[in-house]
Formats: sequence, structure tokens, C-alpha cells
Amino acid sequence: MVTLEPLDVAGVYLRWDWMRAGIQRVIDKTAAHYRPEDVYARIRAGTAWAYVYADGGDEIGFMVLTQEPDPDGLAIFVWVLWCETGTAVSRRSEMYGAMDTLARACKAKRIRWHSSLRGWERERYGTKVAVVFEREVDYG
Repeated sequence: MVTLEPLDVAGVYLRWDWMRAGIQRVIDKTAAHYRPEDVYARIRAGTAWAYVYADGGDEIGFMVLTQEPDPDGLAIFVWVLWCETGTAVSRRSEMYGAMDTLARACKAKRIRWHSSLRGWERERYGTKVAVVFEREVDYG
């Protein structure tokens, strides 16, 4: 079963080579405008939080979150989500379930992330198009 475990700063430090490589892969794939060190700095500053996805005793990926205050409550923003090649697709529903559990524990109203999907890369008025995904947290 996939679990999502919080990482403190010391845990991030111990895993930084692994996390940095994963963050760099995300940046390369999405042409994001930040560096892995920016993620590390925000975690150290306490304005971003890291979690590791584990399957049994094996760490298969990680997620870095920030918080966004919406007028009606908290949104958690998935800044970086990365998994080892071949591990995420078959465990996607478990990973989403762990994310939902975390969102409910934070009393978040919604989970938000964005992506620059293929086919949306054309320029419009000098800006790149990205899609924002948002999902309300189910408390039922």
C-alpha cells in the first residue's frame, strides 16, 4: 500500500541528491522557471513542505506542497510531484488517496496543480499556456 510520509528538513537533506534529480527531471519536462535549489530554499524556510511516497519500505517518489489561501479556505498546491520511472501509473489511485488524506488533515478545501500539457505549448500574447487542475476535497 502506498503511503505519504512527511519529511522534515533533515530528511530532505539526507535525500537531497535523489530529490534534486527528480525535481530537475520535472523542470526539464515542463520548462519550469525555477531551480531545484529554489525548492530546497522554500522547504528550509518553512514555506513549502516535502512528503515521500512509500510502497512498503521502498520510497518511490516525493511531492512538494505549498499553501494558497483562497477566500473560502485553504488550497494545497502541488508544486512538484515526481516518482521513480514505472512506479506511479499502477499505483495512481493509492497515491491520490494518500494525497486526499493529507488534504483532509490540513483541512484544505481543494488540491491544485498546473501543467503545461502537450498541445498547449503555443504562444499567445507572449505567454505560454498552462492548464490549472483543481479538485475539491471530499469530506463525505
